[in-house]
Amino acid sequence: MRDFERLARVRSIWERQARVKLGEANQDVTQATEASTDALSDHRRHLEATGTAPASAAELLARRLGGMATHDRYAAAEVIRGQADRRMRAAQGSWRRSAQELDIARSLEERRKQALAYAARRAAEATLDELMALRTGRKS
Repeated sequence: MRDFERLARVRSIWERQARVKLGEANQDVTQATEASTDALSDHRRHLEATGTAPASAAELLARRLGGMATHDRYAAAEVIRGQADRRMRAAQGSWRRSAQELDIARSLEERRKQALAYAARRAAEATLDELMALRTGRKS
């Protein structure tokens, strides 16, 4: 009888754990998106700063290396954001499955309680019928 209660309790714990993981994954995506946005802003500032013609080959090389560095930083941030986004989607799917399993366990527990209540009513009715039969049997 208590198996369904335990099942519901365990499923509730699993659902809470999945919800926590989803929250953590969502934070990772937010942080990765912010890092990507910062890297893109740096890259745009670099491109805006290089609007004038370079005075020498060394300056041209320095600008080129700076542009490559900011672009690489942006590209790396985008890769990290993509990974975080995939982890978040996986955590979201895991949480959904866990929430569905919890709903199923709660439903089973509710059905078990209804079945027990029905059985108790039937037993009470049967007992009442027997009492009435005994009572009417004595009077006859």
